[in-house]
Amino acid sequence: MIKRAARQKLLSVAIALPVLAGLGTAAAPPASAAAAVTVWSIPTADSRAAHIVSGPDGALYWTEPFGYRIGRITTAGEVSELEVPDDGQVAGSGPDELVASGDSVWFVKDFGVDVWRYVPGQGGGHRAYVNEQVASLAPAADGGVWATSLGGSDVDHVGPGGSFADYSADYLLPAPLALAPDGTVWYADGGHYLKHIDGTGHQVNVPIVNPRGDDVVSMAYDGQQRLWFLLFDPGATFTPAHGGEIGYVDAQGVPHVTDLMTLGLPADTLPRELRLGPDGRLYFLLDLAGGTTLARIEADGSLTGVSAATFNGYRPSDFTFGSDHNLWFVDRGANSVGRIVLDGGAFGALPVPTAPQPPAPQPPAPQPPAPQPPAPQPPVQGPPAQQPPAQDPPAQTTPGQPAPVVEAPALTLCAVGTRGRCRSAVSSRTVTVTARLDRAASLTLAVRPAPVRGRKAATPVRVASLRARKGTVALHWNRKLRGRPAAHGRYQLVVTATASGKRTTRMLLVTL
Repeated sequence: MIKRAARQKLLSVAIALPVLAGLGTAAAPPASAAAAVTVWSIPTADSRAAHIVSGPDGALYWTEPFGYRIGRITTAGEVSELEVPDDGQVAGSGPDELVASGDSVWFVKDFGVDVWRYVPGQGGGHRAYVNEQVASLAPAADGGVWATSLGGSDVDHVGPGGSFADYSADYLLPAPLALAPDGTVWYADGGHYLKHIDGTGHQVNVPIVNPRGDDVVSMAYDGQQRLWFLLFDPGATFTPAHGGEIGYVDAQGVPHVTDLMTLGLPADTLPRELRLGPDGRLYFLLDLAGGTTLARIEADGSLTGVSAATFNGYRPSDFTFGSDHNLWFVDRGANSVGRIVLDGGAFGALPVPTAPQPPAPQPPAPQPPAPQPPAPQPPVQGPPAQQPPAQDPPAQTTPGQPAPVVEAPALTLCAVGTRGRCRSAVSSRTVTVTARLDRAASLTLAVRPAPVRGRKAATPVRVASLRARKGTVALHWNRKLRGRPAAHGRYQLVVTATASGKRTTRMLLVTL
């Protein structure tokens, strides 16, 4: 838990991020459009825009994981893209997590292996290598960034001048971050704890009373320096994402959680993307029957919202507020970036769906006449019938019900190769392990030097962890062990799948 030795990790890399000029054309809104919203098409097709922030130069920036670009739009609507080098990684390994801090826009690529820094107007970038793959980013008070990792074992700080430090920690994903007014960083541990690194470099745990056990998915401070957080259950293969709660930390440092159903909202609103507005209030997205809507946390802690028609049928992947005080968003499915001019008077009571009224009772259907008993028949004359001897009833036996057998999840690792639909891969900076699961499970990836006969095997070092659904999933290792680049040689990758208390472990040998 002590701050480990700080070391220079930020490499100055002379990369060119050329601006791909071209004014985006306005995308046609869905047929159900009802509210005024301005939308521009993203020039790169199928870019799958993920995150958007307001940059230090007043423009808006967003990431394109499948386009290998950073998108940019001025508040006047001029669209361009910054090309990011494609290192031949797996599809979707382009820029993803994104924050603005100091004079720079920071983002991660190669599935979180690298943290990149772009300074608007300078046409260059810097790259920092972190100990583990980044899960979330947050700005730091010094203009650098804080990061949590997929391994859940440390919190990293990258300074604007190139300094790097990591702090021992432990947490479960998704592990969002928030910068506190005093400069410390807070992060979530699943749905059970809020944690932060104090001034001495130690982790402080603050338990959450959370009966439903949903995960904290977003955190932010409002203009009154109160920490708020949103929760829902991300779900699994046969269980869709569900739930919806909101929480805050009071003046005594105690977290409180409120189920949004108690406010009259549906059961599965999936609150997400908590953002600070120019008015000092926090805003976030909700899923309602009419579409995605925007909610706001008022100064007294109450919630207000706008009509779901505000987004004109678009479904924002992320949103932020620009230097023009307008709301800007990206829609991954529509491959678009949009702007909404919010009217403060449009906020009112949250748009709670009206419950359907039960149908009026119908009069009972007429009953058919009761059947009449048959007329009595005269007795039949003849010898009395022979009655069989009485038999004892057979004994009733109930076979014992065997207890249900819970089997361990089936886990298969794909071999390293250059062909085939299921393959793992080794590149100059990343090892990608492709696995197949027969059900939803928690996966961990640990690495150690390949065991040598006659010698004691080293203890595997965990480098990644995630919750996976049924099917094919990829885990990534940045070719580092305990913060240092792994030497050339053979390594054993240990993948463990856990579901319903049962575990399955598979191993794969790779050569670096």
